[in-house]
Amino acid sequence: MDDVNMLELLTKAREYFREHGGAKRMFKDDEDDGRVCALGALREVIDLSLEGSLVSRAGSLAYVAGAEYLALHSRQLYGYSRVAVLNDLPHDTRPEILSVYDHAIKDLENGR
Repeated sequence: MDDVNMLELLTKAREYFREHGGAKRMFKDDEDDGRVCALGALREVIDLSLEGSLVSRAGSLAYVAGAEYLALHSRQLYGYSRVAVLNDLPHDTRPEILSVYDHAIKDLENGR
């Protein structure tokens, strides 16, 4: 993926979400202290980490791959085919989103 380390990317996105998570139905809520959703954290980290951000080939591929990897774990853990659906449930889903990130990171650490 053009030198994108998925383990590093998801680890940074998880930390970003831990610090700034809580947005619903939008990537980033600039009116609420910059809160982000699960995928918004991924986008923010890509924007901060990759030159050219999401408009670059590497950024676009990293975002799609990261989103799909999170979707796989969202489906396995909670039965939701997309992490965005889990994120946007009416209650505070931050613990569940962090769990999805944790499982995805653990799989990558184990070479899966």
